[in-house]
Amino acid sequence: MLGPKDRAYEELVVDLCGPRSKGAGAASFAEAPGITEAFGYVERSQSRVLAERLATRNLPDPSSVPAELMEQERDLAGGLMALQDPGSRRSAAAGAYDLGAKIEEAERQLREARDRIQASGATGEEYVAMREGAPLDYAGVRSILRSPEAVSRPGPRSGEASGGTTRVVLVEYFVAKEKVFVFVGRADFDAPRLYEVGVSRDALRDWAEVFAGLKPGNYLDLWDLEAWQQDMGPLVEPVEECSEEGDMVWIVPHRELHRLPLHALEVGGRYLADRNPVSFTPSASVFRYSRMKNPGRVPETALVLGDSLTGPDDDLPSAAEEAGVVAALFGTEAHLQNQATKRLVREELWQAGGEIDVLHFACHGRFEADTPLQSRIELAPGGGEDDEQPDLTVEDVLGLDLKATLVTLSACESGLSKIHPGEELVGLTRSFLYAGTPTLLVSLWSVHDESTGVLMKRFYEALLDPLPRGDTEARTSKARALQVAQRSVRNDGRFDHPFHWASFVLLGDWE
Repeated sequence: MLGPKDRAYEELVVDLCGPRSKGAGAASFAEAPGITEAFGYVERSQSRVLAERLATRNLPDPSSVPAELMEQERDLAGGLMALQDPGSRRSAAAGAYDLGAKIEEAERQLREARDRIQASGATGEEYVAMREGAPLDYAGVRSILRSPEAVSRPGPRSGEASGGTTRVVLVEYFVAKEKVFVFVGRADFDAPRLYEVGVSRDALRDWAEVFAGLKPGNYLDLWDLEAWQQDMGPLVEPVEECSEEGDMVWIVPHRELHRLPLHALEVGGRYLADRNPVSFTPSASVFRYSRMKNPGRVPETALVLGDSLTGPDDDLPSAAEEAGVVAALFGTEAHLQNQATKRLVREELWQAGGEIDVLHFACHGRFEADTPLQSRIELAPGGGEDDEQPDLTVEDVLGLDLKATLVTLSACESGLSKIHPGEELVGLTRSFLYAGTPTLLVSLWSVHDESTGVLMKRFYEALLDPLPRGDTEARTSKARALQVAQRSVRNDGRFDHPFHWASFVLLGDWE
């Protein structure tokens, strides 16, 4: 079903952008309404199923909407979901009642309730849009870019926006067959700027295969840094034109670009990750759910698991040390080897009522391309029914109710997902976002054990270090903490190659 829709979106975007683009490397400002319309279709094509599923999760009630109206909306939504249950459909097939008429009436009543919520004001409108999984248009994205909470840490003077907050620059990609369209948005851009980059889908696939095959023993042979910059460098040229050092760069990839470390491309002779803090999201619409779930506080509690497998081929020499270091920073104990079980994760979350700030897994991860719902974090057998499937799979994560502000998957290939038509990626990252986590730190390829330990230590040190701001204390954002950690690894003479520091990306809310 999604395949034909995906092709239709591509034809729409190409048709709207083609006549308005000035060619490779040139921004287009003319006919802004057409470019804005194209941006809307791009956003509609990105992670639609994920946005719709996030809309079914519990959302906080907007304070400006009467409580009785919100209670009515919840009751009606619950009743509609009950009618749509497969069991109800089987009963209807048996002639128990006219299910179709009941569903139609329930939908009408729910629509009327949501119309009343929308009429209550701006927060009511936003609630309904999120509840229905409605994709953001450029005006909605711009409201995020304008938000004083977009980035609350003061940045370098060159990157400061009005009010002393760091400016956010959105870079959203759309991959066509022979070119890539780049939309750049900022709070002060009335319409997105459009760039056309002459990079083909085949070239992107070739590089995606390179990164899929990277391992600690072969990266020097597989990753030609000069060819990487020459082939893919044009993709980040719009960033140089539309941002300054210190700006928060918010990237929304598309198709194969989800698998490429765009932050390891050079901008003005420097790696993008060195010039700017960088974060990725599956779509701009998905980001608003991440922002809603982020408490914006310094994390205090953590559940840390590491070195969960003990077989001769499963040894992670530095994973136990990494887990111990991370746990010590939070004043807790790491759960290692036979203690690192799925049962333990479930029990700890249940006992804490989900109120654990950070989940950190220093364990093996496995991405299953053919059966992505079985992609997993490999854990130790926990006894009982968990012995049959001791690993924490995508399906397991979808059943969790998480309130953690950060989940770190310090494991091989944890950030990979299978790309389906319609850009509906399935994998560990999407499952954790759906379960309630606003931010993930994940890897794009099989990582180096020792350099990963260095990066994680520095990341958490930066994240937990309070910084003075007037009469209060602020914290370093997750994106800036990752930038600090990547610089630290890169400055280590042993790990300066981007293989060691660029594998990890921040996904979701950067704050």
